[in-house]
Amino acid sequence: MNTTIIDTRVRRPAVVLQPAGLPRLKTFAGQAAAGAVFSHFILFVLACAMARENLGFWLFALPCFLFLSLFGGVPAGFIIWACTRSDAKPLRPAYRCVIAVLVLGPGWFYLSRIAFPTTAAAQLWLLAWLLLPAVTIGLLTHSRLRVGRELIRGGQAVGRGSRVLAGLSGFVLRLSGVLLFMESAVAVIYLSKATDQQDQLIWAILLCGHFTASLFVMFLRTDITLLATLSMIALAPLIIVFLKLPQMTETLRYVFIGYFGLWAMFLQTRWRQTDYALAFLNEEIHYYLID
Repeated sequence: MNTTIIDTRVRRPAVVLQPAGLPRLKTFAGQAAAGAVFSHFILFVLACAMARENLGFWLFALPCFLFLSLFGGVPAGFIIWACTRSDAKPLRPAYRCVIAVLVLGPGWFYLSRIAFPTTAAAQLWLLAWLLLPAVTIGLLTHSRLRVGRELIRGGQAVGRGSRVLAGLSGFVLRLSGVLLFMESAVAVIYLSKATDQQDQLIWAILLCGHFTASLFVMFLRTDITLLATLSMIALAPLIIVFLKLPQMTETLRYVFIGYFGLWAMFLQTRWRQTDYALAFLNEEIHYYLID
């Protein structure tokens, strides 16, 4: 007697596995944006250092250039991410650079037709403005760099309130520190060439020194004791400007005070004792006002 066996098991659809360890879209976009901003800043500083006229343009045009660089970096990161997801293995850095060139190329070609002169030097500059950001984007994408994580990274505090304040203060302080460092570097170059503003060059050098040291301190991974010590060293040039040059800082006095307060929050929220102080304060409030 023949017996027919019927397989009643439910067949699940096959799952297509993505490449192991593939970063998300926001990670690729952040890496590409960081590469575009960094490379454009390097080219901007070189162009400003070589300029002989219209120096004021370079000083005020930097924020616009940095903002416009995001329009090329973010789409390049998105395209590289999409190509990586469609491949079984991560793209090689050379392929990522080629993709970035293809994404940035049309914009720079259009800009060259309406703004760049046809001289050989201008065409070399145009090639540099295209290739250096593309290479930087290709090297940074699919790397270990996590831009968002580094901007909001906290410290030793583990409480919810401390972590929220640590992330907020870290994001604001680090992002503003990067932008102000770039602007202060260009300001030093501008004032060093302006013969009628030499008295402000010392102020610009002190500010540039402060923001340079601050970048090292802001992104440093260390304990709170060393972090606080290095922070005071980094803040020393700014304190000197605030105390010794009151005629220059009088109109920005409240900006300086707010900046010092942001640094205080940045350090305080990264101290483990802050959690104990907040917990004690919460208990006292409940005891006297609620219970």
